[in-house]
Amino acid sequence: MSALAGSELQLLATLSGLLQTVVVPPDPLLGCGIRHERGLRGICDPADGQLRETFSNATHLAWFGEFPWLASVRGAPPSRADSPLPACGGVLVHPSAVLVSAACHQEAVRGGLKLSVRLAEYRVNTETDFGRPPSDHAIRRAVYHPEFRQDGAAATSDLGLLFLTTPASVDDDVSPVCLPWPGDTAEQLEADWENTDCVLSGWSDPRKDSLDGVLYQNVPFVPREACQTRLRALKRLKPFSQLDDTFACGGAEQDCWADVGSALVCRHRRDRSRWVLAGMVPWGRLHDECNELVTYINIGLFGNWIRDAIEAELSTQQ
Repeated sequence: MSALAGSELQLLATLSGLLQTVVVPPDPLLGCGIRHERGLRGICDPADGQLRETFSNATHLAWFGEFPWLASVRGAPPSRADSPLPACGGVLVHPSAVLVSAACHQEAVRGGLKLSVRLAEYRVNTETDFGRPPSDHAIRRAVYHPEFRQDGAAATSDLGLLFLTTPASVDDDVSPVCLPWPGDTAEQLEADWENTDCVLSGWSDPRKDSLDGVLYQNVPFVPREACQTRLRALKRLKPFSQLDDTFACGGAEQDCWADVGSALVCRHRRDRSRWVLAGMVPWGRLHDECNELVTYINIGLFGNWIRDAIEAELSTQQ
């Protein structure tokens, strides 16, 4: 075998260097979006005292751990620092990050509440569920979407990320939801979500309901343009008014039970066994009508921002 020329040796050295520095991005579906539709094995069965209940408005009581990405953002005034109460809902999108309504978080901060995040929560008014305590996490810092604006009851780009001091331990009862696939356009995502199963899950609004367990409801996804047309027909939007670009809608959600930050998830088109975050109940829904159509923050527009913000935050911790 003839000896390699100098240029060939240089090429091999360059290729070797590239192979050592190239980082293969992780699979975006790795470990995310696993819904336990029959509960966690050995925990949620009739012997444990949990019944699969359905209410008159087609809302269902979830199993413990059925939606392991749900987070309860809890707040306590200085006089009751040891007894934090639910302040907002949230969604675990990374072991170190929970997605919330920025307006809800901002209002809680303005109210002087000391905030924390609770994962593996089922009943928000108890300290243990089926013998398992929840996982409490301190918040290192909050980052709001750069275009977030709040005007009274209305808020746009209403998203914030709460970065945890200590990452969550991912297990059956705690794991992140999937985010929209990188590269998919909002239009592609809306078309897919419109034609698949979508589910709203979270806790009920404590201002309107006393139920403290996780609830869910099957909700059809309605893209922004179709929603805008239907809202005008219902005379809930003036003929020449525009639905904010950051919103999409869902079908009839009677009684408007879901609290701010509740998650609308749809089946992932690349893996139908997994669920992707499609929408979130916004701050403005506290004052929204809840018949035939309701608005959601359209997460299809924000997937890249969520990923970029998480990557930027984690890079500062290395």
